[in-house]
Amino acid sequence: MNNVELTFQRPDTTDATQTKYSFKLKSPSGYRFDSVYIVHHIERNQRKLNIEGSLYVGNPKTGDLTEACVTISVAYPESNEEYERKYNIKSPSDPAVANLILAKHYFKCADNKDLLQGDGTVEMLKTAMSFIKQICPFVKEFDLKDSSSKMCDNRTPITLPYFYITNKGKTWYESRFAAYLKPQALYDEYSQAIRNYTVNPLEEFGIFRIRYLKKTPPEVVESLRELYVKSNTMGDFTDKLYRKYGAKLVCIILQSWIDEYMRSIKMDKYIMHQHWYIDANTIPAYSFTNNTKSLTTTKQNTRKRTIWNNTNKK
Repeated sequence: MNNVELTFQRPDTTDATQTKYSFKLKSPSGYRFDSVYIVHHIERNQRKLNIEGSLYVGNPKTGDLTEACVTISVAYPESNEEYERKYNIKSPSDPAVANLILAKHYFKCADNKDLLQGDGTVEMLKTAMSFIKQICPFVKEFDLKDSSSKMCDNRTPITLPYFYITNKGKTWYESRFAAYLKPQALYDEYSQAIRNYTVNPLEEFGIFRIRYLKKTPPEVVESLRELYVKSNTMGDFTDKLYRKYGAKLVCIILQSWIDEYMRSIKMDKYIMHQHWYIDANTIPAYSFTNNTKSLTTTKQNTRKRTIWNNTNKK
């Protein structure tokens, strides 16, 4: 049984302070992630507190939290002197969203074995969101502020949503976490744009080359020409690319032109300029351990107060 008590130090001044906690998060297949949860709090006036939490999962040995594999931030509901966390937050102004700011894959994100790309990354993200869901039950959605990229085999990144759309007809977060846009009408509009992309007739290859392949090596351009002239639609063309070259090589082939192409058909309107969400109800509850020996607190003139006390059964 995990007895989890998070406390903050209530400052007597208007300065910000923070309390840091160390956790060991565990995924269903046995990955273990060293993680740090930091509670930041600022005294706004005599009655109100501004409280934020930041979770860093898969922390590198350097201790630099900006290099963590997953970063999630939470804005706690504001509180008065009788602050107590409740499951049924009633005020419509209280935040119900946690921000998934960053997710990236390193083999050493887990501390006990190499983290596999794909399924391992999904487990790491679900584990991080599961922790937030249990510690902050007022969170109803995760807002994806993660500008994800995928590292191709040439160690150069490609925009992950665009790469996944060319292969699967949906984004990585849609496929793995049922991510969605709000309102529903906007998501329906995006879905129609995906269908349009699939059936878009192709322009002449000479025009396509001038518009999008200026940075593509000549030998690659000739390989693209061969498949392009045999295709009727963009969906048909990218299907042929994947069948002939496989996803790893296509990742490299697309790097120099897919961003510009997606902007030209206004796909960036839905991918880069909108908030995508994951429903917290779809995230399971995983176990975690509070490593109290690693707890550190910023020193100030303070008064201790509990902001969240939870008992988790494994």
